[in-house]
Amino acid sequence: MTEYGVLEEVPGFPDTAVVRNTGHTGQPFAVPTASGCGPFGVLNPIVNWRAGLPSSTTSNSLATTSDVYNIGADSLRPQPAGSPEPAAVAAERSAN
Repeated sequence: MTEYGVLEEVPGFPDTAVVRNTGHTGQPFAVPTASGCGPFGVLNPIVNWRAGLPSSTTSNSLATTSDVYNIGADSLRPQPAGSPEPAAVAAERSAN
């Protein structure tokens, strides 16, 4: 599931936009056991014990928030009536 944030232009960077506070969630997912911890994996059992690994798919979820940047963002901005299409939109239209 993704929750959308607020679309803004980035001051000082033409044709760049950012969607701030975009939420991302993922669930459920499994987490496997650790491998390669310490020389020759000698710390694997300790890492697995401390982290409770392996962990089944019913035990895990993730939620993060980030800012998503788009370079060439003219195609995202509404264009005034009668103005020419942004180059990216026109190129995509002619390719189809």
